[in-house]
Amino acid sequence: MEKNNDCIQKVDKRFKSETLLNLNLMAMKERTSVERVNAYLKEYFQLNNVRYRSGELAKVHVDLLCLLFNASKLAVDRINTKLNDKAA
Repeated sequence: MEKNNDCIQKVDKRFKSETLLNLNLMAMKERTSVERVNAYLKEYFQLNNVRYRSGELAKVHVDLLCLLFNASKLAVDRINTKLNDKAA
């Protein structure tokens, strides 16, 4: 009976570790895309030099930068779509 319990525990541990590994890999893919955006904001929008006395103002600053980044990406996508439609 003890052998059977040991076997079940080993399978259970292996299943949990494989499941956690798969979840970590999925999260890593999402995390890397977010980290690319954060690196871009830090480099081109001076996000690493934000200095405010309160965290609320810093959060507003970051939110505005994210809004600006998303708006610029949307504008570029729309321009590219129009150019591709004219070329076709």
